[in-house]
Amino acid sequence: MIYAATGTHPAPFDRLARALDSWAIKQEEEVIYQGALPTVELKQVKQVTLLSPQDHRAMIQRARIVVTHAGPATVMDVLECGKTPVVVPRDPAFGEHVDDHQLRFAARLLKEVCVVRRLVDLERVLLREHMPAPSPQEDTQARSDATAARVGSLVRATVERTPITLWRRYVRRLVLGSP
Repeated sequence: MIYAATGTHPAPFDRLARALDSWAIKQEEEVIYQGALPTVELKQVKQVTLLSPQDHRAMIQRARIVVTHAGPATVMDVLECGKTPVVVPRDPAFGEHVDDHQLRFAARLLKEVCVVRRLVDLERVLLREHMPAPSPQEDTQARSDATAARVGSLVRATVERTPITLWRRYVRRLVLGSP
């Protein structure tokens, strides 16, 4: 089973939903898609808009492969469950989000997870038996803390480079003469 977790953002992620539906039809594999309902008709994919945290984690544990958007919380959930997510960032050029923060966050995740920028590459990734698990660590709490710290630093690094943050710094320096 493939579990696709695309978060709670209200914009549909039709590109991903279509690609997963095509996969489910060709491979006859169960695919569960969590997120805003797509505006396209899906023939094979089971859709759910929202799951409880417990059901979300149960889906992650049960899945052969977990496909996610580039939402920090979703990525962290998958890593904490000991799996490597296949991250497909939402692209504002397709109306999937309001800006490109998911593209920038995914670029920073390249060493941590499997990032798929072009959906034509998704099938090659889904053909794998499973995604290799992150390097094992003995203490689950230590792994959770390390994952949270790593994702937090990636989010901070991404936010620091957003145009609005850079603009605020520029104005602050210009007006106040401070960094």
